[in-house]
Amino acid sequence: MLRPINDNIVIIPDKRPEQIGGIILPETSNKAPETGVVFKSNFNEISEGVAVVFKKYGTTTITIDKDEYLVVPREDILAIIED
Repeated sequence: MLRPINDNIVIIPDKRPEQIGGIILPETSNKAPETGVVFKSNFNEISEGVAVVFKKYGTTTITIDKDEYLVVPREDILAIIED
């Protein structure tokens, strides 16, 4: 499985709808930050299972057994989503 090294965090990205109200959205149309759930982290303040907002660009996508993961540098985590 994946284990982050250095200042990286592994995130399971949220899936965004490709279509809203009959309009198909190109992937480049969404410039907003991304959201996801932390899969693996080496940091106490960003623990596994926590929902986060992160910068879309600068991530590395890894696919294992059809599951998609993102490796995100710690400084690209913008916020923790709390209930």
